[in-house]
Amino acid sequence: MKLIFLKNNSTSPKTLNISKGFVATICGFLCVFSLGLVYLGISIGKPGSLTMENYQRLSVHNFERLIEQEQTNLKEARQYIENNLVALSARLGGLQAQVSRINTVEKRLANAAEIDLSAFDYKNEPAQGGDGAEYLNVGEHDLIAEIESMESILDKREIAIKALGVSLSEIVLRKDQTPKGMPVRNSWISSSFGWRTSPFSGKKQFHKGIDVPGKLGADVIAVADGVVIRSGKGPNFGNVVEINHGEGLTTLYAHNSKNLVSVGDSVSKGDSIAKVGSTGRSTGPHVHFEVRKYGKHLNPRKFLR
Repeated sequence: MKLIFLKNNSTSPKTLNISKGFVATICGFLCVFSLGLVYLGISIGKPGSLTMENYQRLSVHNFERLIEQEQTNLKEARQYIENNLVALSARLGGLQAQVSRINTVEKRLANAAEIDLSAFDYKNEPAQGGDGAEYLNVGEHDLIAEIESMESILDKREIAIKALGVSLSEIVLRKDQTPKGMPVRNSWISSSFGWRTSPFSGKKQFHKGIDVPGKLGADVIAVADGVVIRSGKGPNFGNVVEINHGEGLTTLYAHNSKNLVSVGDSVSKGDSIAKVGSTGRSTGPHVHFEVRKYGKHLNPRKFLR
């Protein structure tokens, strides 16, 4: 193929030879370009094509998905916090129960030791202070670690205080079961333990107890906790009551005008067990009082203080 170029001021034309292949290539390119323009025009005209309106819709959709994801994250975080609050509340309840048990035993210890707990003012937080120079942010894990540490401390203290409580109970029990005090209130000793001159024969006789005078009909009281093992009448003692206090200790109250307890009754220290009298071998209203340890007579005087 030849192309002829003519110029106004030139009498001889210019020629350019073009091959058929080059012409075919140029035509092919133009066809493809034209088809592309046609396809683009059709695509732009479609309802789902990327117009400005469709772009805005796509942006709103992505934003809505982002909001939904954030709402899901917030819901999961809220559920996590609620679960942790339930767990922490349960642990707090356990700590409060431990503190309550410790306070109960503590009061028993204080009462036994005669300590006034009012000075400690448990109803209010203890006074504290500081210069406020430094602060440290406490995170969730730090708080849980503190609670676990407190639980461990309270567990150990509760075990220790329970042991003290058991020991205290045993001490108090032994204390209450140990004879102490006079069998008649506001009285005195008219005849001591040991050898004395008998008021009946005038001869030396071993007195196995002490005599405590009292007004006829006055209360005879138990000097310790125990169980009544004897309540009746004999030729020498008259109306007599005997109490077993455990660990081999027994006390005997004789010459009563009337017994108020029966065999098998449990009595506490200070209970009225009889009335002062002068039954049996007696010269007047009084209580013959004996203390025995596994059957051996002891001097009651050391138990009177």
